[in-house]
Amino acid sequence: MPNVRTGSGNSRVRTSLHASVARFASSTLLAAGLAAGSAQAGGPQLPQKALQKWEQEMVEYGRKTGEALKTLKDQDERLNAQYYDGQWVFLRIAEYTGEKQPWTKYANEAAATYERHMQENDARVMGYRKFPHGLYAAWKLHGDEKAREQLLRMRENSVFSDPTLDKAKKWYQQRYSREVAYSLQTEVLAARAGAGDAQRTKHFADMALRHIKAWTEGDYVSGDKTQRFCKPFMAGLTASSLIAYYEHTAELGNPDERVPKAIRTLADWLWAEMWVADVDGSGYGAFKYIAPPQDGKGGGGPAPDLNQLIAPMYGWLYQHTGKAKYAKRGDAIFAAGVELAYVGSGKQFNQSYRSSFDYLMWRAAGNGGSAKNRPTGPTIAWSPAGS
Repeated sequence: MPNVRTGSGNSRVRTSLHASVARFASSTLLAAGLAAGSAQAGGPQLPQKALQKWEQEMVEYGRKTGEALKTLKDQDERLNAQYYDGQWVFLRIAEYTGEKQPWTKYANEAAATYERHMQENDARVMGYRKFPHGLYAAWKLHGDEKAREQLLRMRENSVFSDPTLDKAKKWYQQRYSREVAYSLQTEVLAARAGAGDAQRTKHFADMALRHIKAWTEGDYVSGDKTQRFCKPFMAGLTASSLIAYYEHTAELGNPDERVPKAIRTLADWLWAEMWVADVDGSGYGAFKYIAPPQDGKGGGGPAPDLNQLIAPMYGWLYQHTGKAKYAKRGDAIFAAGVELAYVGSGKQFNQSYRSSFDYLMWRAAGNGGSAKNRPTGPTIAWSPAGS
């Protein structure tokens, strides 16, 4: 059933939010694109109601999430509240609103949690806990050399770190898509931090592209029939990692042109095969959690809590191709995620706000992918490319 939430009634918070957004909006590409609906003439209008609610809940539930994190003592509970890179989420909110506090304070809480986790495990974090963006942003924005060192240690020591090893051959199986996606993004950010390894990065990109082939063509590497399925939110993570990789290769003057075609194929396939247009009569849609359903891996019903991890690829495709259908589909995904997703706990809040900034950035560009007009965002924390 859709989650129904009511506002706190805190007019001071809402007034502060609107003032902050107004300050930010006055001088950014995002604001110009959103105000016009699209930088492309005649482009579809972004649902303003959804954007306003997204902004309001960003502050309201962001504050609740940050304050809750401060009070937690148990490390496992703190890690759960930090999951999906709480440090990065709070830094992005700070940049979006133009307010340093309380968001930097919350980001520091999340960073301390993750730092302790890495120290306790000698940076050998599991593949599903590999969150490089907050570390990179702390270094790039604030000159935090310790954060850069942590990023590079995690890159070297974490599980799923070296795709050239013989045991890594099994990572081509789609069951490892999330871990490969996080590893690819880690490699891209390590390269941006001056420690690139082109061979490793290419290996991870090849794996991610193979995962898309498995989902969209049914051409699975694994002979295990229980591993032949797609979870759209993991496909969203894969798409985001490949976009980051593509943008990086484009900046280096050698764009990997396999990526745009693969992302387009994936987005079209997900929409045709896994989109549920009306969840419980709400008028809003979501993707199935998994298809085909598998015992022990979740049910096949729609999962709007995960919409914002999937929406970015549609915004990027609109920016890259100029095709209005991707804006319309992305808007439907974004609006439903705003309306139906539960954001009342740390993990769920982070998963809704981790990547939805990216969707809005690319959606605002909406210019057919012209390289000279490609947006980079006001700062590193807010920019999807991380440049």
